[in-house]
Amino acid sequence: MEGTVDSFFDLCKKGDLKKVKLFLEEHGPEQKDKRGNDALHILCKHSDSKDHFEIIKYLIEYCPKLLVSKNKRKELPSSVALNQKWINQSSRFGKLSKKIHEYVFEKTFLNSKPGFK
Repeated sequence: MEGTVDSFFDLCKKGDLKKVKLFLEEHGPEQKDKRGNDALHILCKHSDSKDHFEIIKYLIEYCPKLLVSKNKRKELPSSVALNQKWINQSSRFGKLSKKIHEYVFEKTFLNSKPGFK
């Protein structure tokens, strides 16, 4: 299964939305690495293109509960995105990191209301 998880994360990092969708249909969205990060955590940390942002939006739509999934450090994807926003603020990825953080944070807030599953 570890190879499958690594392959999935590689697809996410490459920004291949079509292959990500195919993988999700076959294996589901809740794959985690050894640090407890799922694909949303990984993408919030390593995003550097609009393709990554499209996969983030798709993952949230496909499985909103990823928004409240914590890794082994007890970090939500929105926390990871916030950390990246600050790290990247002076780089060429600064605007994208800010956009990703705002989107993930907004979706986390909207989906944390009573009745969220």
